[in-house]
Amino acid sequence: MGELQLCPMANQKPDFEGNPTETILRATWRHMVEEGKEKWVFYDGSVQTEDEWLAYIRDPSVGPVFVIDADEKEIRAVVWINQYRDQIAQGHFCILGKWDPRIGKLIHAYWQKLGLILVYGIVPQVNERALAAMAEIGWQTAGQIPKTCNLFYEARRVAGVLIYFDLEEV
Repeated sequence: MGELQLCPMANQKPDFEGNPTETILRATWRHMVEEGKEKWVFYDGSVQTEDEWLAYIRDPSVGPVFVIDADEKEIRAVVWINQYRDQIAQGHFCILGKWDPRIGKLIHAYWQKLGLILVYGIVPQVNERALAAMAEIGWQTAGQIPKTCNLFYEARRVAGVLIYFDLEEV
């Protein structure tokens, strides 16, 4: 695995230099689907198609950043925040290919530069791989909320694990 670089997406400026092109956005979705990760990332069924993905990731309330392996010329992760308020945001992520803890450190530093002080998320209790990866890079667990995660593709509800990363404690 090579050097990792960030490629933020400026949703308000579609012609922003360095912005991922539609081809890259579509390729990211296809990569998610190939790895079966779209059903974990959008476990509630809110995004099911490539066009829905494009509309979602381009929404001005979503702040995506892509992690690129500069040597391999591959997208290694797409991470985004939303629900931003008072320096706190909800975070979402999808790792593409093999997990690399450097991705987390890079994203945390980026979020600090944005002025965020805390990022939180809700992960289905059954997504043990995601929870383990988040714990490995310093995310904390604040507890579980029963029936929070509607696993659309499995037609059942499971507990959501409330996780957070305090960016002031890095």
